[in-house]
Amino acid sequence: MKLTPIIFIILAVGIFFIYVQPQNEELNRIKTIEKEYTSAQSSANDLRKKRERLQEEFKKIGSEDQNNLKLMLPDTVDNVRLLNDITALAARDDFDITLSNISISSGGGDDNEGKIIIDDSKDGYGTIKVSFSFVSTYETYKQFLRALELSLRLMDIKSLTVRTSEGPLSSYSVVFDTYWLR
Repeated sequence: MKLTPIIFIILAVGIFFIYVQPQNEELNRIKTIEKEYTSAQSSANDLRKKRERLQEEFKKIGSEDQNNLKLMLPDTVDNVRLLNDITALAARDDFDITLSNISISSGGGDDNEGKIIIDDSKDGYGTIKVSFSFVSTYETYKQFLRALELSLRLMDIKSLTVRTSEGPLSSYSVVFDTYWLR
């Protein structure tokens, strides 16, 4: 009779280590996952509220200003439109410039020359390097750069090269970075 309590105690300890403790560890793991999901859901709700608030603020901006913002910092890469805009600007009657050696790249090295490559850094924006050359008078060159400056597109001019000649015409090369939202 004295052996029966010891057997029950050993059996209870065995059941605890074989069944109860693993179930308890699994329950704790599930509770941890539940806390992570709850935290993620809370963050998602906060972001959803912030997005809705920002969309309401954006709706308060006039449609003309919204269009200007989209021109200034587009949310997609549209290389064709960018080249068309620059070419159209150069072809205006007061400039009558023909662009040559046009290239778009992400910057980097000469191996990217002439290729369309998107900078895939983890910033909230992408950078595109644009370069072209043209021949004109110095006055037309200054007016064209001023027109580029006044365009709504964000541009950082990186390089300007001038090659003079005997006559009134000179050769000009322009390299600039422009940006787009990711």
